[in-house]
Amino acid sequence: TLRGMTSQAQQLVRHANAGELEQRGDASQFKGCYADLIDGMNATMDAFANPTSDAVNVLMKVADGDLRTRMRSDYRGAFAQLATSVNAAVKNLDDIISDVSHMGSEVSGIAVQALNESQSVAQSSNEQASTIEETAASLTEISSMVRQTADNAHQAQVLSQAAQASI
Repeated sequence: TLRGMTSQAQQLVRHANAGELEQRGDASQFKGCYADLIDGMNATMDAFANPTSDAVNVLMKVADGDLRTRMRSDYRGAFAQLATSVNAAVKNLDDIISDVSHMGSEVSGIAVQALNESQSVAQSSNEQASTIEETAASLTEISSMVRQTADNAHQAQVLSQAAQASI
């Protein structure tokens, strides 16, 4: 009986060390307190397996993008700390992603505002370029008129001198 119990206990330890927390001892091979001892070791494996499985399930859901999931069972001691830590990490990740999303929306709004302002500046620049073009055309016309007036004045002077010479 003791050899059988020792063998079952060693198997449970090997399974626990290998992370195989779903394995259990066979209490039906024993009677009385020996069967109770194997049942107690199985309950110990359950005590580790349940919060571990719960944490793995939460983290798998988080990896799939579900940030609303939490560990909800009522754990105590170190397992309560595990649940609190996992839940806090998921909540912080959710908060960070919400903040980044909010900042992205703000940046998008600023980009749209900058685009609108740059379009307004471009339109103003086009209007100013058009005005400058019109002004340049007017100056060219004025310059031509000034040249023509100067030519006319020169001709008038020549005629005036010719008229004075004939008198």
